[in-house]
Amino acid sequence: MKFKFFSFIFFFLFSFSIIFSENSELIYPLVPEIISSIPLKSEEIAFKMYENKNSLVFSIKEDDIIHFWEFKIESLEPDKLKEFLGTEKDGKIKNLKDYSLKKDKGALTFFLNGKKRWKRRAPNLEILDYTFDGKYLVVIFQNGFLNVYKKGGDLIYWKNISPESFFIYQVKKGFFVFSPDKYYFFYYKKKELKEGKTKVKLKGKPVIRGDRVILWGLKSKEHYFSVIKLYPKIGVWCDTDKNEYFKGDTLKLTLKVFNIEKVKTTVRTVFEGKENVEYKNSRKKEFKVYLPFEGIVNLKVSIMGENFSKERVFKINVYDKNKLEGEMFYEIINSVINNNRESVK
Repeated sequence: MKFKFFSFIFFFLFSFSIIFSENSELIYPLVPEIISSIPLKSEEIAFKMYENKNSLVFSIKEDDIIHFWEFKIESLEPDKLKEFLGTEKDGKIKNLKDYSLKKDKGALTFFLNGKKRWKRRAPNLEILDYTFDGKYLVVIFQNGFLNVYKKGGDLIYWKNISPESFFIYQVKKGFFVFSPDKYYFFYYKKKELKEGKTKVKLKGKPVIRGDRVILWGLKSKEHYFSVIKLYPKIGVWCDTDKNEYFKGDTLKLTLKVFNIEKVKTTVRTVFEGKENVEYKNSRKKEFKVYLPFEGIVNLKVSIMGENFSKERVFKINVYDKNKLEGEMFYEIINSVINNNRESVK
């Protein structure tokens, strides 16, 4: 017990609530779920990662001394090991090579099931990583040059990204590319590339578990070794521009939709017990609601989407500007009269 107590002094554990966790697919954007960190003593450090049943084991070499830390995949709770005797399987992702890609000077040749499928011109750069999902071939060259090919060899997208990019992971709707300090996501359907931050400086390949990505590396100017778990951001966020208005103002309600399909929104206002439907099953992302009455208005927002539902109520205070200005005028007059009376005395 003493060991566990003192070991917890040397790392911190942050937890973030999961907005909607029933997702089985990895999709952009990724948000942090858990971060675990261990302080480092030396600037010259070597890391190695092993997969061991339901945990990840990291060897951290500082000043020629190797320390082993085990992180449970589900919780990322760290535990310092005296030694590591598990099966030392490294964390590299190994493709089932029914396909291969070869580059000879300025030509790229793609083989599928041992047969040459196509040959195309390509940049005269070394291949850092590539992967094929049966429909699309994704290739990273040196200097961060990214190419996306269809199965038949058509080049559908190319772009320069971080020159330190080193790892590709394909999913149903697109693919992720990781570099030490950022990640990218490409949508096949939209043919667009999105970008996000990794939160840590990666020192090895990410570990993918279903709809979770586990990243490991350095944080806080390399003073901590950190392990972070990311999950897809899924849900609908709604908010008003403010909560207090004058009579006759227009309230603006804004929605942000993350990876929910077929979102429809119903907006209702409730004043003195009477309900009025402002919008019904609308596909808009921005709504404007006129406020003609003074008092408290409850704004009810019902959101329905594919495998998703949410309801939120905003309490809105509506004031009569003319009445307030009149009350302020009389307060000022009374104050002047009282001050004059006191000065006469």
